[in-house]
Amino acid sequence: MRMVMGALNGVRLQNLLVASVGKCSRATAAVAYATANNTFFEHCLSQDIYVEYFGLLDEDEAVSIPVLERLLEAAPIQCSPRLLKGHFHSKIIWWHGYGVYIGSANLTNSAWNSNVECGVFYDEDEILGTRIQVDLETQFAYLRKHSGPVTRQLIDGLKRIRPHQAAVYRERQKLGDKFAEATKEIPTHVGLARGRQPPDDV
Repeated sequence: MRMVMGALNGVRLQNLLVASVGKCSRATAAVAYATANNTFFEHCLSQDIYVEYFGLLDEDEAVSIPVLERLLEAAPIQCSPRLLKGHFHSKIIWWHGYGVYIGSANLTNSAWNSNVECGVFYDEDEILGTRIQVDLETQFAYLRKHSGPVTRQLIDGLKRIRPHQAAVYRERQKLGDKFAEATKEIPTHVGLARGRQPPDDV
């Protein structure tokens, strides 16, 4: 078992992603948020790693439309994308045959490169035949039952609400300005990618 803390300890999700090549042909991921600038999906698809993915469906586009369109394009041959509407916040990536990450990181560029995130990675032989494997399979079975597939109709519906999202975004920007003023005495954490990073040693 390894702690995955990015720049803080040199164990990065990107390293795990690359190391999965040749060790698995299937990945199951339950990660609420996903954006197009994260490398997970393209890496798996390009390496013939079949992805079963569960993401969050909400009014704020938790899983970005470009990601949904890319996954729909690749389905069902290369992936099975499904979404849960409502309470869902998991961050699990199981590269079957290699190992599983369980932690706090979403499939976003900031989560993988600059946020303070923390998780654990278990090699496959540490989980097979254990309670961890049973619990993982229980969660994924639950998600399959309570999620729905990504469809063209769903994506088109999400596109129609984008003008309303833009209006909400503008109001949030105003709130952000007021928040910055109210908390100006507290220094802003600029992210790990901008700070001094320890070298990779894994």
